[in-house]
Amino acid sequence: MLQISNLTYILEGFPLINNLNLSTNNWIFFVFGPSGSGKTTLFKLIFWLLKPTLWEIKTSKNIWIFWQNYNLLPLDGKTNLNLPFYFHKLKKDKKREDKLIDYFEVNNILSKNTENMSNWEKEKIWILKAFITKPNLVLLDETWNSLHQDLKIKLINFVKKYSKENTVLWISHDYFITSNLKSEDIIYKWNFNIYRTKC
Repeated sequence: MLQISNLTYILEGFPLINNLNLSTNNWIFFVFGPSGSGKTTLFKLIFWLLKPTLWEIKTSKNIWIFWQNYNLLPLDGKTNLNLPFYFHKLKKDKKREDKLIDYFEVNNILSKNTENMSNWEKEKIWILKAFITKPNLVLLDETWNSLHQDLKIKLINFVKKYSKENTVLWISHDYFITSNLKSEDIIYKWNFNIYRTKC
């Protein structure tokens, strides 16, 4: 669940985000715009890493955000995947975990230390980590800069299915997304645009 009312964020006297209203369950939202337009700032506001100028934001308790820098600890892939369950005291669904590990093709890197992983290997681990606890709200910030096209399609198909029960906000500059998912309408237009697609 995500509900935003009258969200405004003023930076150096200019409204970087201006009167954004968004209310959703079970949608995919695509956030498109140039660098510096406020896309990542929006995620920081939703995650309460920044304080809005004006706002009302309500989110589900189970939320996960994917940052571009991965935020993986210098441990093996398997341990990084286990950490969300440990810190949030969540029960692991082993069958679901095994399916996701196979789907995102990370079996061969689970024992590898993240310091020795390539960027695309880190990206796959971090994508899996974003979804492994099945959060109700997922924020994806430039999720696939290092992935090859087959895995991009896999991720799009996974998000389509995932959004039938949950909400996903996805920042990207890559119009490969829009060629694979048809946006129903623009719900916000300012420095960046937000499109929504119901799957």
